[in-house]
Amino acid sequence: MKAIFCVGDSHITALRDGYHARRRDGRTASFGEWREMQNARWYDGQKHVVSAEYDAEWIKVMSEVDLSAVFLCFGGGEHVLITLVNRWPFALYCPGDVPQEKAVGSGEVIPFELMHATCASYVEMVLPLVRHLRGITSLPMYHVLPPPPTASDDYHGRYPNEVIRELVAQFGVVPAPLRHKVWRICNAVARRMYEGLGISVIEPPADTMDDRGYLELRYRADDMAHGNADYGALVVDRLISIAESHETRKTG
Repeated sequence: MKAIFCVGDSHITALRDGYHARRRDGRTASFGEWREMQNARWYDGQKHVVSAEYDAEWIKVMSEVDLSAVFLCFGGGEHVLITLVNRWPFALYCPGDVPQEKAVGSGEVIPFELMHATCASYVEMVLPLVRHLRGITSLPMYHVLPPPPTASDDYHGRYPNEVIRELVAQFGVVPAPLRHKVWRICNAVARRMYEGLGISVIEPPADTMDDRGYLELRYRADDMAHGNADYGALVVDRLISIAESHETRKTG
């Protein structure tokens, strides 16, 4: 059985739901099965664990289905951890910003280099595991970048994490332009990291964003970080297209 295989963290949920929606519509081509490894139980604190048990689960999946590629979906919420709750208001100016954006945000101006280093410290936490996985399979590997934030700040009562919901109710959320800037920085770090390992990146679907690059509300899950099943289905279309291209190369 040919399958789409995705390894990673919470952003897999939207992809899984999107895959099953596409399958119900008969739009998964020859890839009749979805397989995943969510990493929620493979943590030591905030660090992904490389272990014999992890490898055993990976090998089990690889032996049970026919794969053309491996899709990674690690992290993706780093920008939320850094810029969600507006507890310490700040401003940020990125290279290439138009002059009027210098005034975006309030409070202390965070140097771009410091924010970039902060983003890298979060994004690169998964690097040892990604290097490990890259070394144990010869299959083509791709990483799915996370969706952008929405332009809406209306998240009171919507966030499923009770602690975060209470913090948002108390302090509000960081203004959307700042959240978008940090999302862009995190994605830039991720692109460099994955492409440096020979892993291509899959960008968020352009059709899910408005003309400013924010996620349209109809593709948002009930939190600040994730897309919904409709978003996931559009990403899955890309995964299937990639997997099909590798199938063609194998049989061509």
